Amino acid sequence: MTSTMGYARTRGFALVIVLWAGVLLSVVAASFAFSMRVETRLAANLVERTQAQAIADAGIYRGIAALLANIDRPRWVTDGRAYELPFGIGNMRIRLLSENGKVDLNGAPEALIQGLLRSLAESGELPNAEQAARIAAAILDWRDPDQRVRSGGAEDGDYRAANSAVGARDGAFLSVAELNQVLGVDAETYAQLAPWVTVHSWAPQVDPMSAPRRVLLAVPGLDAGVVDRFLAAREESYAGQTQGGNEPTRLPIELLSPGARYLSRSNSRVYTVDAEGELPGGARAGRRAVIQLTGDARKPYAIVAWFDSIPEFEARQKLPESP
Repeated sequence: MTSTMGYARTRGFALVIVLWAGVLLSVVAASFAFSMRVETRLAANLVERTQAQAIADAGIYRGIAALLANIDRPRWVTDGRAYELPFGIGNMRIRLLSENGKVDLNGAPEALIQGLLRSLAESGELPNAEQAARIAAAILDWRDPDQRVRSGGAEDGDYRAANSAVGARDGAFLSVAELNQVLGVDAETYAQLAPWVTVHSWAPQVDPMSAPRRVLLAVPGLDAGVVDRFLAAREESYAGQTQGGNEPTRLPIELLSPGARYLSRSNSRVYTVDAEGELPGGARAGRRAVIQLTGDARKPYAIVAWFDSIPEFEARQKLPESP
């Protein structure tokens, strides 16, 4: 009897071991399956991201093709509006913006720089008017050749006090990205400001035919009502143009007369092309290129700058709203 009971206990103990081993193997198998699902999803995300980047790359060159066509017969408008096109399994969104329609960080007068920052504050894209005024002053101190600090501005001593690795350049901005080094400009502020400024025109004025709403609102003397009436007329003129008409005519330019000293119609040779690629699953990627048209049939354009991302797109995961 004792031998039989001992044998039964041994069998019971062995059964418990087998059951625990089964549970352990089940846990290991489930963990492995979950790990494989995660790795498969990560791999799929990488593939989708790469596909979205490829669509954005294609969008840049589609935008360049539109610019080259615009030389002879304007069709795409270069005021930053979005053009959406299907491409492969996804879609591309392209924006063309003339650099002459932006505020030049080096050439623009003080009032235009201040007007742009004030406009961003009034629309809530910057926290308040005081911060906008400080950033405008810091931008002007960055580009002027002296060490005199403007009211609310920043020169070398202020940068040292803020433990900044750089001081004011006291010279021209070499790129829009240099705004990141200006005291008071953080990543969010840069994302709000960068789309509307340039270093490629060196113009003291902006072109009202390509300037987006945000830039026109920066012009001293122009209010939202005047700007919107002008943009409505400009849109109507461009609508006829894209349907095969001639260069826009009979625009009520007189509406803009209060800000006339800051405006000048001009033909641009330098453009920003923004392209966004998107897949049905939600993967998105952005590209930006600054393009100069050369007028040379053998090499009709040059890429002045290329960015693998769009700062404001990365900051908000979408491109800015159409002007």
